[in-house]
Amino acid sequence: MTASGNGTLWVRDHGGDMLIYIQGEGGREELGNGWVRYSGFEGTATISGSDVTVAIAGDHIRLYARGQGRYALRGEGGYRTSGDGWHVDATLLDAVPGAAVPQP
Repeated sequence: MTASGNGTLWVRDHGGDMLIYIQGEGGREELGNGWVRYSGFEGTATISGSDVTVAIAGDHIRLYARGQGRYALRGEGGYRTSGDGWHVDATLLDAVPGAAVPQP
């Protein structure tokens, strides 16, 4: 998975095998319960693992993911999915600690 943009990035490793490579700016903070937040994120994050949660909020966001999983999107812009294995799950928006996710 590759995520890029300007804002805040949250990641959580559920499977114990996540690898993350950050290119750009951002301060890293461990939030507990497996969550890590990159505040002031400005750049690109490449993330892999068998079971990870990724959230990003901000401007000029681009996200590319392969595999199977669930997703939730909110805001302005467009998206597309292809293939099987991806399912919308709006409850994911409430799972990110300290996320200022705007409500509709």
